[in-house]
Amino acid sequence: MGVIKFNHLTNDVLVDVGMERARQDRIHPDTLSLLERFPVLVEEVGEVGTALQTKNKANLYEELVQVAAEAVRMAEQVAEERGVMND
Repeated sequence: MGVIKFNHLTNDVLVDVGMERARQDRIHPDTLSLLERFPVLVEEVGEVGTALQTKNKANLYEELVQVAAEAVRMAEQVAEERGVMND
């Protein structure tokens, strides 16, 4: 796998997503199925909608990071189940 260079802003956002993923594992180390995890993702998307409606930019950013982190968590689970991830 090659090295990908991101611009400063993209890098900062991806770092925040990575930090949220680590927090998820610390707080919720459970092993849910994808069907059980999907409502968590939908709930986070709903919180994005609420932040948009209230025009709370700080909360909007945090909710978007949480959506991205949950999507990454699900993608990791799919990749692991398919045997795609290399340790």
